[in-house]
Amino acid sequence: MGRLDALIALIAGSTLAGFVGLVLYALLVAVGALNGGTALAGGAGGYGAGAVAPETNNSGDVAYARHDAVSEGQAVAYLDFGTATPLSGDGTVPVAPIWVFIDGFGDDGRPRMSTTHPTVVDVVPGDPGYSDLWEVQFVLVPAGFDGDLRSLEELNASGLLTMPSGMLVNCPLVPAGSTTSEGHSLRPGWYRGEQIHYFDLGITGITAGDVYEFITDVTNPLGYGAIRTVAPPLIVLPEGDGPTAQFFRVHEVIVASAAEAESIDSFDDLSALGLEVRATGELVNRPLISD
Repeated sequence: MGRLDALIALIAGSTLAGFVGLVLYALLVAVGALNGGTALAGGAGGYGAGAVAPETNNSGDVAYARHDAVSEGQAVAYLDFGTATPLSGDGTVPVAPIWVFIDGFGDDGRPRMSTTHPTVVDVVPGDPGYSDLWEVQFVLVPAGFDGDLRSLEELNASGLLTMPSGMLVNCPLVPAGSTTSEGHSLRPGWYRGEQIHYFDLGITGITAGDVYEFITDVTNPLGYGAIRTVAPPLIVLPEGDGPTAQFFRVHEVIVASAAEAESIDSFDDLSALGLEVRATGELVNRPLISD
């Protein structure tokens, strides 16, 4: 049983009202693969370049490596999936729907995940409305379903019942063959008839945190300014209960040197120094990872 199956197994009842409570459980349980479909070769690639350029090998595969950061006096690490998700006007993380297939309900009335059909999405990076943060929509298929629905259009034409789960998951679309330093499994899906791939990075919410990048406001002879220092960024998580934030508003902090930046271990340290802080208007997908 996958981690998402285990999460769903906690939800009693087969009524739509039962799914409304799913998000409450999502705050307590880490989610894994959204489905167990088999990845296909080829398809829509080139997604998830990342704000901090990931490593690319000769085959064009992308390796997302861990990066160091500081948060409230503690050394932390994160993966960087870039700025494909826009920042909403109210400062929250926008969401896009993703359709996940279930093949019915067990004797106890709980939904069962289909292990044969990949997810379906209707937006990719660059499309209006795209977000790495997805709201899961369940699709109910009959037992033994062997259909091959490769687009939202085909899904809508199928007449299958869909229902909201209330669950938000961080699943950035990435090029086929991508890897992470943490060994995340690459998952398959369909976008308007094209194969896509993504990493399932688990439950998160729509409240963004803040990341402060330290730069030196220096102009070199070639005219380039704002040279980034080698100091790890400062990550400030939002207040309140709920899943750990994975999306962060980006701010640039003007420092005199890397040494000055390295002396800042918390937002209180940053505030006390009275340094110039610039909001960039960008949102980055940077899930924290544990050792």
